[in-house]
Amino acid sequence: MEIVSPTQKERLASSGILTSIVGALLVGCYSAFVPGRPITHAAAVRDLTVSGLAFLVYLAVAIPFGHRYCVRSVTRATEAVEAGDVDKFLRLPLTVARMTLWIWLIAAVVFTALQFGLDHDAYRSLRNFDAVALAGCITAASEYLGAEWILRPSFGKVLRGRAPQRPSTISVRHRLRLSWVLGSGVPLLAIVLTPFSLGPGTHVDLVPTFVVLGCLGLLVGWLLAERSARSVTEPLGALKEALAQVEAGDLDVVLEVNDGGDIGTVQSGFNAALEGLRDRRRIEQLFGMQVGREVAQLAIERGAHLGVERTECSVLFVDVISSSALVNSLPPEEVARLLSRLFDVVVRAVHAEGGWVNKFQGDGAMCVFGPPANYDDHAARALRASRTLRRELLALSVESTGFDAAVGVSSGDVVAGTMGSADRYEYTVLGRPVHEAARLTEAAKQRLGRVLASEETVERAGREAAAWVVSTELQLRGVPHPVRTFEPAPAAEVVSPPV
Repeated sequence: MEIVSPTQKERLASSGILTSIVGALLVGCYSAFVPGRPITHAAAVRDLTVSGLAFLVYLAVAIPFGHRYCVRSVTRATEAVEAGDVDKFLRLPLTVARMTLWIWLIAAVVFTALQFGLDHDAYRSLRNFDAVALAGCITAASEYLGAEWILRPSFGKVLRGRAPQRPSTISVRHRLRLSWVLGSGVPLLAIVLTPFSLGPGTHVDLVPTFVVLGCLGLLVGWLLAERSARSVTEPLGALKEALAQVEAGDLDVVLEVNDGGDIGTVQSGFNAALEGLRDRRRIEQLFGMQVGREVAQLAIERGAHLGVERTECSVLFVDVISSSALVNSLPPEEVARLLSRLFDVVVRAVHAEGGWVNKFQGDGAMCVFGPPANYDDHAARALRASRTLRRELLALSVESTGFDAAVGVSSGDVVAGTMGSADRYEYTVLGRPVHEAARLTEAAKQRLGRVLASEETVERAGREAAAWVVSTELQLRGVPHPVRTFEPAPAAEVVSPPV
């Protein structure tokens, strides 16, 4: 990926040359309009000629050096991005501006020394230093703002929508300060410094006026700039803190709208966007409770209609024994309470092994281990969950006499995906394991252990198979061939999943 285009590089070079020319014009204007000690015509021609030649020589050296330094800085910053150091690239405008400032400060020293060597006039030399140094400050600041604007598309490519790990460019407050320095600070400072470079006896009566007005302008301008910066940065700081809370998972943040302009629009927009996120979270939670977290997450990532795919999984059925007798012997409220307890036990046991409840069917439940997660050890997870379920169901039957349930587990190939009409569909699995697990559950109701698993499931279970023993071979209704079944060993211990 090309981070900095050739066009951007050309614009960076052109920006540096243009700002340097503007700085040179500022130096010329300052030198031309600030009065000084009278000098002879011959001396003026000599000084102008020597200074002009020196200026041309300096430009011939400084501009190519600055251009080469700028190109090298861009190359190194790009290489740093490839090495993972994004911050170095983000500091590129500051690097370019720092280089520009050093070139101008060196020029200030060189031309001040040259001027003093020509006429030994300390005041005129000081005026030269003031002019070049102040113009250098304006040029460097302008270069920074220009480079940051030119490189903004490249910053977007580098950051890729993520915030930088640490601030690598100047803040909004500092940018406002920099704009004030460019527009008011440097000119006012020039007014303050000018009387000190005029020399003795030159408009002495104006010196206090220059100094007082200049200092007053600096002070008032700085205070107003600070107040203006604070009015922008404080709301942005609150917005930054609110965003940090949102990134940490707190969606209950409400940002105070305390501005009637653009900032207030941003604050209000943040609150509206966050309200949308809260609504989405509530929908996701409700959706997840209806279809399971895994299916809900997959639907969010891929879209509502997930399609159908062939895969392998394990299916676990749970069904209450003698549910008709239970309904006839207990009030409806008590039956509902018992079923809620049952389903709570089922959900906790199944979720603990990475499975999910596909549907509640009256007084039973169908649970899936595998899609959409596609675990390789889905059979072992299903068998562990069934043994956990049996222990929990025994405890529940002690609390509620006569209440019991059976469990059946089967594994194999299925098709998984969303099925139904365009207006109403659900994510489910279809195939032999679904039918076989349901029939095993019916058969388990006649067994003392109340849990039966198919031979294929146990063979796929790895170490978990050691906790199961052969039960019997059954001819299940709707299954064309006999099925060899297994049930938990009497003293089976829980086999933890491999780490």
